[in-house]
Amino acid sequence: MQTFVWGEEFYTGIGTVDEQHHALVDLFNRLSASLTERDGAGEAAVQLAYAQLIDYTKYHFSAEKDLMQRTGVDQRHTTLHLRLHDEFVEQVRAMWSARSALSNPAEVFLSFLTSWLCLHVLGVDQSLARQIELIKSGKTPELAFELELLRPRDKSAEAMIKALRNTYQVVSRLSLDLISANHFLEERVAARTAELQQANAALILANQKLEVYSQTDGLLGIANRKYFDFLV
Repeated sequence: MQTFVWGEEFYTGIGTVDEQHHALVDLFNRLSASLTERDGAGEAAVQLAYAQLIDYTKYHFSAEKDLMQRTGVDQRHTTLHLRLHDEFVEQVRAMWSARSALSNPAEVFLSFLTSWLCLHVLGVDQSLARQIELIKSGKTPELAFELELLRPRDKSAEAMIKALRNTYQVVSRLSLDLISANHFLEERVAARTAELQQANAALILANQKLEVYSQTDGLLGIANRKYFDFLV
């Protein structure tokens, strides 16, 4: 069963971008299957599917950056687009590394990826494609950006994007809050463990000193009868 189903609404009209989006969806569905079904392959298959998705995502982000530079897209859009790329990589890595702290890691992680993928493709990627078309038609990058801001919005599409944005933000915030809480607990446990180890070392040293004192004459400072009895 596919978690993410590709539809015509996800096409940008830029061949290479659409091909990469298709590949991302395939890798996402592969990760989804490995998380929810495992197919008897275990954690190794899950880790491999995750690594492949992240590697290809980074490749796709790099390709989009090159595309924006080649076509001369307005820097305001480029800055926003690249910031969203960086934020996604940071968030997904943080969530993945701490997924054991989540009560239902597969559901939370897949909800996060689904909402992000829809939001990213329908949002900044579609906007990028429209601006590139305007630039090709002779508009300046600055004017293309301004026209994109003034473009009439489809109410149903905007409502869907808004819902996706809310889902993405809620899942991301809750997950990162749980991760932060888990890190705090881990730090507290580590600090408490260090304190116990230090106390245990002090206790061992004190016992050693007591043993020495018990075998030493307090007045003369030499070994007493107990010391020699111990040797025997």
